Amino acid sequence: MICFPGRVVGCKTSLKNSTYLIKSALKQAYENRNPQEKLIFHNDRGSVYRSTVFRSYLESLNIEQSFSKAYVPYDNSVAESFFANLKREELYRTKYRSEKEFLKSIDQYIVLYNTKRPHASCQYKTPEQVEVDFANKHTILDE
Repeated sequence: MICFPGRVVGCKTSLKNSTYLIKSALKQAYENRNPQEKLIFHNDRGSVYRSTVFRSYLESLNIEQSFSKAYVPYDNSVAESFFANLKREELYRTKYRSEKEFLKSIDQYIVLYNTKRPHASCQYKTPEQVEVDFANKHTILDE
């Protein structure tokens, strides 16, 4: 769901956590990016990530799976930080009148998070700015 430099590239929301939900979020991220290099999918030890269906899906995309160590929250700190910010900056501040309004607010927050909100971990640039700077630097080096 999150990749360099902390940018959200795939997100699905549901009232129930399931293998289908996780698979569809990964599929969206994978199709948005169309990666050319081998990926590592880092996750916690939840049962949806350990399911045979999900592990087979990762294998079919040639994605290596990496699990957090037990009781070590720092292993998943990028994702944990995103969800903490989403809750604090958006979800806990708003009363939603419908599920549709709730889902729309998440989509809008992700756009804000990726393109307008500076991140301390990105030297107070947005993930989009860091990505553009990285691409420009590597384009110059390749020429």
